[in-house]
Amino acid sequence: MKLSYFLGALAIGLAASVTANAAPIVTAVTADNPAAISGVTISAQGDVSLTKTFSNTTPITLIFTVAHTQGGGSKFAFNETILNNSGVAWSDFHFQIIEPTDAPGNGVVFTSFQQSTLTGFDLLGPSQTLPGFPQSGPRSLNFIADPTSLPSGSSTLASFDISPFDPGEGNTYTFRLVQTPTFGNNPPVDVPEPASMTILGAGLLGLSRLARRRRA
Repeated sequence: MKLSYFLGALAIGLAASVTANAAPIVTAVTADNPAAISGVTISAQGDVSLTKTFSNTTPITLIFTVAHTQGGGSKFAFNETILNNSGVAWSDFHFQIIEPTDAPGNGVVFTSFQQSTLTGFDLLGPSQTLPGFPQSGPRSLNFIADPTSLPSGSSTLASFDISPFDPGEGNTYTFRLVQTPTFGNNPPVDVPEPASMTILGAGLLGLSRLARRRRA
């Protein structure tokens, strides 16, 4: 009797161990514009490195295929060289995860999103917004160029972690990462207070009167 209890407990323990060790792994990365990406490498752990080139400011969408594996963790590191050949300087840059539509209840997120980096850019906090984009958070990142915009012909480096969910043995799914460079969307500069505007107006009026007197 004791032996049967032991074998039952052992079986449960092994099952729990297999479940605990189950993990997702990235098996492929493609793009809606295949010519835009090159040098794609995926490590045995699912970490991804690639180079992406923007020939214009049209967003580029990366498509990640995720499969089931045993062992490892639940996140992978993403490292990317981004080339700006768009012909315009970028004032900000956005990443947004589009989750699978056929897997409700599951989520793909940026892990510790506040530690995400883009060289030469600052990550806007959760309370800061830019026109047309959701706030920075687990599924979106908004970067703003610091101290100046990224000129055309330059490059920058992106680094962050993404945590996908495990699809289960024999299953795969895809999620998307939309990347959008923009320009001219920096937060507005401070608007002078009414009192400051009044003083400025009075000064301009005085200069105008002085000029008329000199001409007379």
